[in-house]
Amino acid sequence: MKYLFTVITIIIFFTGCQTKDIFDFGNNKKLKIFKHSEKSKTYDSNESYESEEEIESIGNNIVDGTIAFVYSSNKIGKYSIKVSNVASIYASADEHMSLKFLDMPDESINVISNTFNILRDNNITKVMLYITNANINNLYEYEYLNEFDIYLPLNNKIVDINASDVNINIDSISIIDESNNTQVTNKQSGLFDFLNDDEIEEKEIVYGSINYKNQFDSLIAVAKTNIVEIYDDSHRSLKLHETLKGSNITSLMLEGKYPNYKHFLNKNKNMLLNSTILLNIPIIKSSILLSQLTVNEDVNVTGVLSVQHNYTPTIFSLTQNNDINTLVLANSISKSNDKLESISTIFGYDIKYDWVNYSTLVGLEYLKHKKKNIFDDIIIENNTVIYPVKLLKVNNNSFQPYNNEFFKK
Repeated sequence: MKYLFTVITIIIFFTGCQTKDIFDFGNNKKLKIFKHSEKSKTYDSNESYESEEEIESIGNNIVDGTIAFVYSSNKIGKYSIKVSNVASIYASADEHMSLKFLDMPDESINVISNTFNILRDNNITKVMLYITNANINNLYEYEYLNEFDIYLPLNNKIVDINASDVNINIDSISIIDESNNTQVTNKQSGLFDFLNDDEIEEKEIVYGSINYKNQFDSLIAVAKTNIVEIYDDSHRSLKLHETLKGSNITSLMLEGKYPNYKHFLNKNKNMLLNSTILLNIPIIKSSILLSQLTVNEDVNVTGVLSVQHNYTPTIFSLTQNNDINTLVLANSISKSNDKLESISTIFGYDIKYDWVNYSTLVGLEYLKHKKKNIFDDIIIENNTVIYPVKLLKVNNNSFQPYNNEFFKK
């Protein structure tokens, strides 16, 4: 009940103020700038704009707290709605923070450049950019990039780079998830007044995705028997599979959208016998496979390992206790803020288990405070967010710290 007043305030505030902060590129690559109770003005995103006379101001009260959310909903899908709503909840903590949302028709060089020109002409320098790995190089074609602080929630930098380089080696994880359409905002101060670390002064690009390579390394370290990776043909699984190349790991592909799990296990039972399985498949497939391992007496494995994507309470409803009693998960989502977590949960936005939502919060903290240390145990080094890796076991429908109980030589 202690958050009831806050929730009511959020609903009232949201209904009156959201429209004026939304930008939209139409299918014909027109930039539409919406203002509250006003008609939108449209610009051709393939043309360049250098003069302020050609740009309508995107806000009458632009302040240092303005953060632009830039994405192409055609590329990131439902996450464009989800992260916008999570950001709105976060912004409820600071009456001086303003969020602007720019939905690009694509991630081409021209569209990205003209989007950033709009921001530049309106003195908005803090940007949360959701861009796919395939088009990350297009960002570095923009000539005024050094004037912006940019946070990339979906991208993980695997090598040190220079901002002037065009050919950049970036790792990114594809995401598939569900979201709903509730949007909220509220003006309540004091939720995030607990950071006192040294500030970062220079403009920079920060890569904010979880490092799955570190998670794999932590999991592999606890296995005492030969490891067998099980992956499928989904984009994310294939990308993660690439990071394991060169490791002393056997890999098996679970083929097809609707695999025959019993046949798969029987066909590979000799290879799987007394092995440690490393799951690199989505939650639904993982749950079915774990259930089949329980009932298949011919396949006896030592234990099961999994990275972040199976760290979700959904696994409890999809499996029985016996299916997951030797499951060890890697998790890089840490504690954020109790009030924010409670409010987010009420409105159905998960920040405790959804890594994209969590990375978005980390990015907002970075752009708002320019701190090197974020929350309790997250730091930024070499333009990269360093997330901790914690190993967890499953017990009584909850995740608990893993202390090397299962695996024995």
